[in-house]
Amino acid sequence: MQCNIGNKDRTIRFTVGATLLVVGLLTSHLLGTILDVVGVVLIITAAVRYCPAYTVVGITTDKIGRN
Repeated sequence: MQCNIGNKDRTIRFTVGATLLVVGLLTSHLLGTILDVVGVVLIITAAVRYCPAYTVVGITTDKIGRN
């Protein structure tokens, strides 16, 4: 699995993911659950530096080309 998330993209994903996770935990019902799921997905993709959606579309923000 080749990395396709660069440093700036990774930082944005962590920040937005953590924010959505906190807001989701403070929000009740369906909206809170949706925000939590999206937040966790963003944090996981940032942690592993790989986004399956980027692969499907053919995008990479990783300029170094890490493996």
